[in-house]
Amino acid sequence: MQRSKKFTFGLTLGILCLIAIFSFMLYMNGENDVVAQEETMEEETIAYVDTLIPAMTKEEMAVASDLIVKGKITAKNEFQIKPVDEEGPIVEATDYTVETSEVLRGEAKGKTVTIRVIGNNADGIEYSSDIIPALSPGQEYLFLLYQPGMGSGYNTEGDYYYIMNCNTGVYENSGGAYLQVLENADAYDAESQTIEEQKDPNISDYDAYVQQVKTINETSPAVPGHFKSTYFGGLQANVESGWIPQEEYDAAVKESEIYATIID
Repeated sequence: MQRSKKFTFGLTLGILCLIAIFSFMLYMNGENDVVAQEETMEEETIAYVDTLIPAMTKEEMAVASDLIVKGKITAKNEFQIKPVDEEGPIVEATDYTVETSEVLRGEAKGKTVTIRVIGNNADGIEYSSDIIPALSPGQEYLFLLYQPGMGSGYNTEGDYYYIMNCNTGVYENSGGAYLQVLENADAYDAESQTIEEQKDPNISDYDAYVQQVKTINETSPAVPGHFKSTYFGGLQANVESGWIPQEEYDAAVKESEIYATIID
């Protein structure tokens, strides 16, 4: 049972890694008097957020992904999102349009996909986080992606993807090798309960990786709605183990039917 609890905790951590940032922002939002004082003394207030990511290998991320594509960023659109929780901070987000040149896993609905990254600013407070990737238009990347397939939090309606495992599932083409953009982010291993550097984060042999993904597709094909079912499966396991009450699970189900709002 102890092993099962650790697994469920790790799984939930992987799905909800962004909550760490926004919980911090909620805290900052609740300290408006302090922030205002800082802004009178300085030109701007910057919050530095150090976020742990779940320890996942490239293979584990591939199995959990809905879509793996290679392509170039052709455009980006910056906007704000008002969360489902009315007391939560409004955050900035960026949608990147990627023109795909190769699909390794899943099915892309067209020649382009939209990839969303949330971060950089919340309720006027700029923050720096080690899980927000710097992506450049015109650059080629390999993306491991998932779709939320549900509301709640900062999930809006629309056809877009998030980058796997707290944005670590993106690799920049560098002379044929693909280097993980966030390779310096520290990882948390739920089984050993230790913090460590990511192991073997880069893809040095792209052709070998493509063959590896093909094998994964044969043994564990992409399943639509995987994120939502995994999310609620993890919550249900936590209910059964006594970590959360049934009421919390029911509230999550209800909230998943409500979507956040994009502010123009």
